Amino acid sequence: MSRQDFTVTIRLMENRDTAPAAELEKRVFSQPWSEKAFRDTVDNDDYIFIVAEHDGRIVGYIGCIVSLDGADITNIAVEPDYRRLGIANEMMKQVFLLLARRGVGTLYLEVRQSNVGAQRLYERNGFEKIGLRKNFYQKPSEDALLMAKKLQ
Repeated sequence: MSRQDFTVTIRLMENRDTAPAAELEKRVFSQPWSEKAFRDTVDNDDYIFIVAEHDGRIVGYIGCIVSLDGADITNIAVEPDYRRLGIANEMMKQVFLLLARRGVGTLYLEVRQSNVGAQRLYERNGFEKIGLRKNFYQKPSEDALLMAKKLQ
């Protein structure tokens, strides 16, 4: 599939998106969030969740929790068949804009040390490695790199 083959709509997550997001989460993560966990974020002002939709189907999402002037990316996923098409980049750009409007100065995330592809995506979007969290991930156990991006 190429970028010319489709259009993707990037928008805020709604209640109707929580089941498809949870299904995608199960397919790509070893310790997935439940549908209820996604539902709990939709109307909570402490969270920002965005989805990527193609032909009525959720093909990606990104979520953040906001705390004072900082925020953390809680999860980001793109359907395997839709990866490397710029969807994650577009979702991240929208999150950056929404967070900056809320006065968030720094955005943080953790990423598996072995997930070099994701690290490259984050670095291309202005994140820098700032630390290491030992044994952060389970199933399998692995350290996480802590990364940060200044928004303001």
